[in-house]
Amino acid sequence: MRRVDALAVLQALGQNSVGEFIIYLISDPALKDHSTLFSLVQQWPELLQYALDSPTLYNSTRTFVSDAFTATLTLEVAQLASRNSGWHFSARNASAEQINAFSIEDMANKMETEAPTVWTLFGQLLASDPVLADRRKQYLDVGLPLATHVQGEPTEERDEEAEYWTEEILGDPVEREEDGDGPRRKKCRRRARERLTSLQRIRRVVIMSIFMVSTNQKCNPLACMLGIFCHSTSAPELVVEVLAHAGLSISLTATHTMINSLSEKALKYIRELAKTKVAAFAYDNFDMDFKSFSPTVEKPGTTLQHATSALIFPLEHGVTPSDLKFVDEIWSTDPMNLAIPSTQWRTPRNWTDCLPPAIDTDDPDQPSLSTRLMAWHFRLDLWPGIFAML
Repeated sequence: MRRVDALAVLQALGQNSVGEFIIYLISDPALKDHSTLFSLVQQWPELLQYALDSPTLYNSTRTFVSDAFTATLTLEVAQLASRNSGWHFSARNASAEQINAFSIEDMANKMETEAPTVWTLFGQLLASDPVLADRRKQYLDVGLPLATHVQGEPTEERDEEAEYWTEEILGDPVEREEDGDGPRRKKCRRRARERLTSLQRIRRVVIMSIFMVSTNQKCNPLACMLGIFCHSTSAPELVVEVLAHAGLSISLTATHTMINSLSEKALKYIRELAKTKVAAFAYDNFDMDFKSFSPTVEKPGTTLQHATSALIFPLEHGVTPSDLKFVDEIWSTDPMNLAIPSTQWRTPRNWTDCLPPAIDTDDPDQPSLSTRLMAWHFRLDLWPGIFAML
């Protein structure tokens, strides 16, 4: 455009500004098909880029774009942290179903769908250096050595970069040692690309999870999982506190509350399962050696402790309560049953009851002595523990 044409346009505008003209041109429905509006839309990115390059318009344009972009990012994070996202975990009401349903990949897919701007931004920030990103891509695509791809870089830095990505991406030492460009090597690089992509997605989820839990303390699925993981691995309390302060884990108190909640629900489920009469019980004796135990005069003893573990599991393959109807008969006369009067208790047994009468010693229909002794031992030692669960 010539200066004469620009002056003519400004003269035609009269008292109206250029900004008012553009706003009217965009907002008037009657002009939506006008060629001038179409040309403006096509050239709008160039206009914004010129505004950023112009010393006169740089500050105002950059401030506006930054504020608008920040508002978009904030809105997307707030939506992820809202109750409607379905990611609110309550330590007091934690359930095994929530734990089993947790998935990093599901979180990544949902974050990518519901917060695309934030997801894309973190993807760019995690590979901010184009030189290093290109180096990794060349190494994974065509197998170029990392240490010699970029000229002019200190050898020490290239070697550290090569060592890091070789161990980080190509995890199998056997595959790393293979030479050539055969099928196995190509498969190795393909797996390395998949691993790098997976690591980048996990890191995005971790960063966005920190933002979510900082926005809303109840939106803490990843933090809860890490808290349970630390508890299951007996991580030191100081480590848990550090992770909690960083937003990566829930607090130590919240972790204990969640474990107690899960334990209470598990105990309730076990009791309900035991009452179905289609469950089996298994016991196992084991020994534990407490190396940290130090006997004293007041408390003498050994470091070896003996205990018994119990396992209850449902009976499958078509088992019904009628198959175990004998349990009702036993329970209806058992002294452990507090719901019946003592007059209904069956007579206590001792070891002499297991001995066959002298007159029946040769009776083939009577159980053998060893069988009756084993039955008595089972009844005396193990059976009361079963009814204690009911």
